[in-house]
Amino acid sequence: PCRPPPGLGKRPDQRGCGIASVQHDIINELNKSGRDVLLVTRHGGLNIALTRINGDQPYDWERVFNQRTDFSSLEDLVARDSRGELNRGQSLLQNVGLVHSHGDDFIPHFNEWERDVNNYNTLANYINNVSGKRPKLVRTRHDDTHAGIDRLQRLACLDWLNLPEEERLRYIYDTSTIKQRVENHIALNREDMKWRFHLEDNYLDNAQDHVRFVLDQIRLWRKEFVDYDAVVTLTDNARIESLKHLLIPPEQHYKSVAINNGTSFRPENQNEVDRLVYSYHQDQGLQCYRGGNSEKEAVPFEPEDKKIIFVGRYSPDKGLFELAESLKRLYHEGQPVKGIFVGNFSEEARKKIAAIDPEYGKEYLLFTGRIDDVDK
Repeated sequence: PCRPPPGLGKRPDQRGCGIASVQHDIINELNKSGRDVLLVTRHGGLNIALTRINGDQPYDWERVFNQRTDFSSLEDLVARDSRGELNRGQSLLQNVGLVHSHGDDFIPHFNEWERDVNNYNTLANYINNVSGKRPKLVRTRHDDTHAGIDRLQRLACLDWLNLPEEERLRYIYDTSTIKQRVENHIALNREDMKWRFHLEDNYLDNAQDHVRFVLDQIRLWRKEFVDYDAVVTLTDNARIESLKHLLIPPEQHYKSVAINNGTSFRPENQNEVDRLVYSYHQDQGLQCYRGGNSEKEAVPFEPEDKKIIFVGRYSPDKGLFELAESLKRLYHEGQPVKGIFVGNFSEEARKKIAAIDPEYGKEYLLFTGRIDDVDK
């Protein structure tokens, strides 16, 4: 899965290797500066993998990926490093100056089923003990807080931003206080919520868990501004929303930084990319399901088509139905829109979305299914 597609650029399929494009770019830039990178990833329960990327050699993910060392836990990694097993009798971690948290893998969660998840303080405290200097802790957060807040508002029927601050803090730090509100709201409005938000009974039956999860996440996110030296968001809007939704005190705002997401990948043969895109659009078409159809077909595009692409799994919380409703409105206003949904949507899920426009949905609601091949 790490082989790059022929002719379209020399970079690994980071997803197939268990590495995201942002991590790939960070490692690549650090490597150019001559710095060593230690990549710690989680795989299978609490198992940990450590990959050493030396700054004195050109970065080649396929090569270094095969040189990783596995550990039963983060504590196991620290214990073996303290015995000098990872670096010829010396500590490998003692010169680490910055720990960058790219995901939730090692951050302590408040959910009872995740209390034993390793956290970055294990690394930071150990490095401080062996070197006398505590490394900087930086967190890149991909979660847009508005998605969690939107779920909270739907299920508890509250206007989060307009609630008094003390009431919001009470909900965050004592999730039991919102329980009755959720139960009453769903009891009175279950059928309306199923129709308006395209929710199912099973989802609403577990509404308490969903609400508690969101409040636990908010509490975790607030704690990051205490524990970390910097919290990075990927857009300016996400930065502003985070500070506002999470009630971050003004004296901690300086820790919030926006660094726009992107990738350093550039195709080696742009003409080949253009040829493939033209071929998909004008000749063979894109293989996908039209609306709720059960069979794929080749769908060609016109030059004036406006393509809106959604990439991800099926979940009402992701705004899929709102997107479909917007596409419906634009289509019936005469706009040449095509909504392309990329992801593992079951036939049942496709039919639910297509049901918003049974007669014309197949003209602008297109589903590719899961795509594993980057070329596609």
